Amino acid sequence: MRAILELKGVEKTFDNNRKESFRIKSLDLRIMPGETFGLVGESGSGKSTIAKLSTRLVRPDEGKILIDGKDIAPARGKKLKEAYGKVQMIFQDSYSSFDDRMKVGASISETIKNFQGYKKSDCAKEVDRLLERVGLKKSHLHRYPYELSGGECQRAAIARALAAKPKLLICDEATSALDVSVQHRIIRLLKKLRKEVGLGIFFISHDLALVSSFCDRLGVMKDGVMVETGSCDEIMADPKHPYTKELMEASLFINEI
Repeated sequence: MRAILELKGVEKTFDNNRKESFRIKSLDLRIMPGETFGLVGESGSGKSTIAKLSTRLVRPDEGKILIDGKDIAPARGKKLKEAYGKVQMIFQDSYSSFDDRMKVGASISETIKNFQGYKKSDCAKEVDRLLERVGLKKSHLHRYPYELSGGECQRAAIARALAAKPKLLICDEATSALDVSVQHRIIRLLKKLRKEVGLGIFFISHDLALVSSFCDRLGVMKDGVMVETGSCDEIMADPKHPYTKELMEASLFINEI
């Protein structure tokens, strides 16, 4: 079976006034269709950069980024748009990901038109179906993003991403800004979508406990390097890298407070 997302030898360096630099170093990553892969690490470890590289919001200096077997690292125009149709991203700040001058229904409708080419009448039906799928009401169609709660706005962002009919959803700290109860409801929604639609999920978070309870496999990032990968059960039972052990100890300490 072919991977939906595969990064091979990806490198990216960011320079800061020629004094400091951050580098993603020889990164290899593979996510299969329908799989849930979690990526954890401290702030500044490179997690969000990996998300942006995977969607070509950032171009790599070296390496290949394969989406459904096609390298998008050098892609432009139509080829890059085709890639975006297969991989969609949900951001931490869902409010800023929307145009606050557009109502929620219009934003979702625009994505459907861009990626599916539906007629206006069919488009309206699809918007209704997507809202229902993520647990929103038809009344949310006519609201602006700033009129929604944090959880409602994140659900709307998921509906908009699903409008492109992607094979993989990248969630970049998509629940970290939400209250714990709302966070759990979003996780349940993602689990439901994974089961019903066969959607692959690339879940990025600093919360090791959350990732290990939700994902099939896990990767641990530190200073731009993937220091450990494996199944969640294997890593949580027997972590190999000292940094993974530190994350586990910190997670246990927080849960005990």
